[in-house]
Amino acid sequence: MADEKLAVRTADLIERRIIDNGWGGDRVIGSEAQLLEEFGVSRTVLREALLLLEQRQIATRRRGNGGGVLARRPELSVVARAVSLFLECEGVQADQILEARILLEESCVEQAIQNAPPEEKRALTEHARAGLKLSGERATAQMQEFHLRLARLSGSPIWAMFTQVLSQLARDLIARGNRRPSEQQMRAQFQQLVRVAEAIEAGDVAAGKAALRKFIEEVTNRYL
Repeated sequence: MADEKLAVRTADLIERRIIDNGWGGDRVIGSEAQLLEEFGVSRTVLREALLLLEQRQIATRRRGNGGGVLARRPELSVVARAVSLFLECEGVQADQILEARILLEESCVEQAIQNAPPEEKRALTEHARAGLKLSGERATAQMQEFHLRLARLSGSPIWAMFTQVLSQLARDLIARGNRRPSEQQMRAQFQQLVRVAEAIEAGDVAAGKAALRKFIEEVTNRYL
């Protein structure tokens, strides 16, 4: 038990160093030997601490020459999946997903119109139109990516994270309920997303919000 607590404290100290020094792309923060000397813990405790950091998605170990403990940026998809599973375990209801998605993504529409460069707004429209030609899992992935792109256009990483959480949650519940849309239904949904993107390009907040609300309500009511 004492070793477990020490491992957690050691992991927290290394985590704070990574945060204070800035997230790096696989930046080496020290070898195992250097970290053992610095923190004064046993090899068993250090390795348990490093395992915790790997589980938190902020560090990994690289062996061989030039190896050591490397800082990582957490992957949004992994974080979103974990939160989505937690919400599903909590028994979140379809109407709660509907309300949260509408509040969040309508705000994303407004902020995207105000903040996003014209070329990025145009790229969002092209992304939606490309979905009209897709089917199956490729279409589903394209649709989920649309919502994430929209959130990113808002300029808020917090909104981007929660948009992916709610989109992932809805997607998982639809799949587990075996209520996958037909190709015709999927095409109709992309047509609605094209309307959302075109309204954003045109700077029409009211039309963008209305089109998005209609999309979310139809998808939620049909599949959840």
